[in-house]
Amino acid sequence: MFFEGIEKKAELCIYPDTVHFIQDFDDAFWHRIVELCQAKILSKTQNNHSIAYLLSESSLFIWPHRVVIITCGTTQLVKAMIFLIQTIGINTIQNFFYQRKNEYFSHLQSSNFFQDVEYIQQYLSGNSYRMGHLDAHHLYLFHYCNTQAPHARTGPTYELLMHHIDSEIAPIFIKNKNNLEKINHYLSLNSRLKSWVLDEFIFSPCGYSMNAIKEDTYMTIHVTPENPSSYISVESNQNLVPYAKVLLDLFKPQSFDFIAFNDLDFKDIYHQFTHSYQAQTLIKATLCNGDEVDFYTFSSKNHYTMTAELLKIPGAKHDT
Repeated sequence: MFFEGIEKKAELCIYPDTVHFIQDFDDAFWHRIVELCQAKILSKTQNNHSIAYLLSESSLFIWPHRVVIITCGTTQLVKAMIFLIQTIGINTIQNFFYQRKNEYFSHLQSSNFFQDVEYIQQYLSGNSYRMGHLDAHHLYLFHYCNTQAPHARTGPTYELLMHHIDSEIAPIFIKNKNNLEKINHYLSLNSRLKSWVLDEFIFSPCGYSMNAIKEDTYMTIHVTPENPSSYISVESNQNLVPYAKVLLDLFKPQSFDFIAFNDLDFKDIYHQFTHSYQAQTLIKATLCNGDEVDFYTFSSKNHYTMTAELLKIPGAKHDT
């Protein structure tokens, strides 16, 4: 079984005196947005500051003047974002971000980053970046900011992206072998996120998603446990560096990436993970609104011996 856990992500920030995403749009509108991605809303949580939707393919978070949507699989996130931009009007937009990381099964996607940007630029002109070498982990990022009106940095966000988790841990996230209570206990979520509102889902046959909100802070975890494409993403606008070592010890990935927007102290991250991992690269970008983006890649210090996998390619002839 193959599933693309690596996500596409979009963030839209608007001027406060224009549209109010929570007051002006109802659930039906956000269901429409998610359907355009070719995904579904599974559940909803909210507080006085934000709304969090758990999706069949990742998560959607909404604040009065900001939207963050993360989708995995073969979703078409860019189509949903253009519909949203057309609905609210280009002049309302302060900043728009669209990012894709290198995927396991890029050949199964309906589009690539360059095609997505070509589509976006029919409506918004901006700058595109590749952070990292093509033959290694890398991040593609498109950014638009309204240069005709005042703009400022966005708030800090953090992403911990883990590849190839320990095979002994993967069964924890298989539905017929476990349940949400056991997963929650393994991750110690109730103790680590005591005052947060949690929303969890375990997929069939495997996979796990969690949204958590506390005031205007969010955190989301998505687990794709199956080989050969096991992958875990953790994202939050709360500093993830203090949690990172715990998460790495829980999942024991062979490699991971760490992305930070606007954390001036993020350079110290090298000292957090050197016990088991080797820092590979640090790529930095400064965007037109002053946002600072840091993309770190790490690999395990352990040596792995693997056996070549015999591929069964549809339509191809194979020796018996």
